[in-house]
Amino acid sequence: MTVEVEDTNETRHLVEYADPDLRQTLSALPSGTTIPVSLSRAGVRSNVWRVDDLHHEPTAMVAGRAAPTSD
Repeated sequence: MTVEVEDTNETRHLVEYADPDLRQTLSALPSGTTIPVSLSRAGVRSNVWRVDDLHHEPTAMVAGRAAPTSD
């Protein structure tokens, strides 16, 4: 899944999820949705990220532009 960080307009590639339910929840969101999530790096040299958690209060806003990957 590819998303955009709202504050900086950075594009990030989500490749890992804390659990399958989290992945399913994010995949079900319509394009353009903005939702606060916690991310951590999943790789050292690439722009790949792990979604650790969803939040109810804004912390790290990620804009939807999400498109499922083919994995």
